[in-house]
Amino acid sequence: MRQIMTRLSLALLLLLVFSSPTSAQSNSTGEEFKIVGYYPSWVAEERGYEVMDLPAEQMTHIMYAFANVCWDGVHGNLDPSGPNPKEWVCEDENGPIDVPNGSIVLGDPEQDVHKSYPGDSEDELIKGNIKQLQLLKEEHPHLKTVISVGGWTWSNRLSLVAATEETRANFAQSAVDFVRAYGFDGLDLDWEYPVSGGMPENERDPADKRNHTLLLEATRAALDKAGEEDGKDYLLTIASSASPSYLQNNELKELASILDWIQIMTYDLNGTWQAQNGHNAPLFHDKEATVPWADALNVHAAVTGHLNAGVPNDKLIVGMPFYGYGWTGCDSANNGEYSQCTGPANEGTWTNATFDYQDLKENYVNKNGYTRYWNDASKVPFLFNNSNGTFITYDDPESITHKATYVKENNFAGAMFWEASNNRDGELVKAIADVLLAEEESGECQAEAWSSKQVYTKGDRVKLNDVVYEAKWWTKGEDPTKSGEWDVWKKAADCLEEVPGQSEWSARTTYTKGDQVTYDGVLYEAKWWTKGENPSRSGEWDVWKKVMKQ
Repeated sequence: MRQIMTRLSLALLLLLVFSSPTSAQSNSTGEEFKIVGYYPSWVAEERGYEVMDLPAEQMTHIMYAFANVCWDGVHGNLDPSGPNPKEWVCEDENGPIDVPNGSIVLGDPEQDVHKSYPGDSEDELIKGNIKQLQLLKEEHPHLKTVISVGGWTWSNRLSLVAATEETRANFAQSAVDFVRAYGFDGLDLDWEYPVSGGMPENERDPADKRNHTLLLEATRAALDKAGEEDGKDYLLTIASSASPSYLQNNELKELASILDWIQIMTYDLNGTWQAQNGHNAPLFHDKEATVPWADALNVHAAVTGHLNAGVPNDKLIVGMPFYGYGWTGCDSANNGEYSQCTGPANEGTWTNATFDYQDLKENYVNKNGYTRYWNDASKVPFLFNNSNGTFITYDDPESITHKATYVKENNFAGAMFWEASNNRDGELVKAIADVLLAEEESGECQAEAWSSKQVYTKGDRVKLNDVVYEAKWWTKGEDPTKSGEWDVWKKAADCLEEVPGQSEWSARTTYTKGDQVTYDGVLYEAKWWTKGENPSRSGEWDVWKKVMKQ
């Protein structure tokens, strides 16, 4: 999933002239913003972060990473530059299988379907993470799960899969078989990358640009046909790159017409593969930045490039990192920012130089010699330890809030993050949700607070105790709450926000599991996240359960 920007092509030098996102097509679907998070198969076993630990109430979609494609009976990647250069026999929950080249198969059968959790029985064929995802959806029916195929390590044969009509058809049919067999709501193709880039020994071809589109067309057709049969709308998405070369190597306008959305991996824009430090995911270009291609490698530039390539606002999801990178031996000038360093940091969360946000929050931010600084141009924080010259770039609730606000103000489809286990207390997901799931105050409720010292004239509106009043004539110092029918103030709008708990139900309020509301004298309790669903219309399988009559 995470891209490594070590091999940017010369196309970076031929940068596009970017315009503002606000000039592009606005989101006109009226749908809720999406909060999409990746959950890698290995974090349950290796890092002790299980599916049930996910902050599901504040997410809309979980991308389960990764499935792979089978080729000549095996899957995997022998490239020695990868984290696990191995191949495995292709399997399903029953064991080894014989499937056509290009078929999607389980990436890690032990973690995917075999590992037992409390409540599992030995004779169940499908256990592991996939069963846990199914159970999580039962608890949170608003949630969708999507199987992600490929990623940084397992994109090595996707060029071969896309190259012929036969292998494209194999992939498309196996996508249908996979989502049906394991209860997913769609498929995410994470090809890193068509035409150029990716791991050194990946298969690649100039024809990838067209073949990528053809592969997704075939998959879309197969999923749509299956959806008609199953009574479902299966999702099809991709993860795209922030690099300008990705715009040249893919038919983005055509892809957008096929896909439900495109999520841009707007991170890894600078990292420890370069000697000079920089920010992992700057929102905007910092004119003071001296790292190469700083005007192109920022979130805003990547988003604008996609928009200019023909992707509409409501098909774009902006990626956010829940991790950071560190360098050591950095010069102390400018608090270590943009300085030349001697190499990657000698410490990290799981591996040197890479840090989970949770680890940074608990052990580094303004602790142990590290001081937090803020780059206001790029809207991102960074840490610097002056005693050992260690610089760390990362994102925190403040920068994530800026990015989520950027998503909301530009009517993009939502936010995506990599990955959930990097922030175990859910603080960063909450920062996204607090912006994207926040309720908009209606126009009639927008008014300045009343002041006894202010002069008001006819038509002026004020707000006091969550009620908006309108002046009928000139007034000063007259308390709106004490106005009667013949006095100066008239009530214009009652804007009292219902607070989750045992309050009267409001269609404008967001409720989560356990919140209680009253409606027509009956007390109801929410079983999962909901907004706008009338409690009196809930049946046995719907969001609200009846608790008692008042």
